[in-house]
Amino acid sequence: MKIEEIYHEWDSDNTIDVTNIANESANIPKLHNKYFKIYMEEGMKLRKLKAEYKQFIKLKGEYYRGELDDGELKENGWEPQRLKILKQDLPIHVDADQQVIDMSLRVGIQDEKVSYLESIIKMINNRGFQIKSIIDWAKFTQGQM
Repeated sequence: MKIEEIYHEWDSDNTIDVTNIANESANIPKLHNKYFKIYMEEGMKLRKLKAEYKQFIKLKGEYYRGELDDGELKENGWEPQRLKILKQDLPIHVDADQQVIDMSLRVGIQDEKVSYLESIIKMINNRGFQIKSIIDWAKFTQGQM
């Protein structure tokens, strides 16, 4: 699911209809279930991306050390590494590799998506307190307290 889709969904779900508080209160479990499912799916994608990233970093290290055979190079669409890179310079080359940067950005975007979903779930968990505050305020303004 794209982050924009999550934004759109939450934009339609985040408001509390003060004219129908009972319905809003009853919808809390439904909202929690909806966003927790999305959170779980996106969290699993994040874990998978992080694992793939670690494997890719290892593969790129082997590439820059010149340890990949012709089959592995062809499989990845890479040219043979012609530079003699010193061991202490290896992280510089791996970190600056465009494919590594692109994958790192994908992991970062997925991480932000999961963080956003965590904050939505926290808001949903606090929704009962928000509804109670709305009810208390209505009682206060009507002089019932």
